[in-house]
Amino acid sequence: MSEKLSDARYKELGTQFLATLDAMGNVFSLMTPDVKFEFPKWGTAHGAAEAGAFFQALGAYVAELRHPPETFRYYVGDRSIAIEGRSVGRLHNGKSWSAGRFTVVYDFEGELISRVAIYLDPDYADETQDRYPWTRPAA
Repeated sequence: MSEKLSDARYKELGTQFLATLDAMGNVFSLMTPDVKFEFPKWGTAHGAAEAGAFFQALGAYVAELRHPPETFRYYVGDRSIAIEGRSVGRLHNGKSWSAGRFTVVYDFEGELISRVAIYLDPDYADETQDRYPWTRPAA
């Protein structure tokens, strides 16, 4: 088993993943080759190649994405961290969102992420909102 890092280091690595994603950078440099990656409506990707297919599909849907760090709340566990926050962005069809809520859970092997589990509503621009009976009525 790898050495446990400081809480501050886990926060830094989790935040770095989101910043790298926002910059459309190489998130794979932050992950183990056999990373387990989970995303709603996509399922689970095993390894960098499968996770790469997810990011390619996401990039075809999402044109711009940003996770403002000032919205983050951190929950640190033993060799893991959860980050709760909000996202803003724009889809390739021109629709945008400004308050997408998310939680990402990371597990670590040393300095590398071995598991990423993302929890959010993947309908970023609320295009399917009318399908749900619990939708809040317009004021």
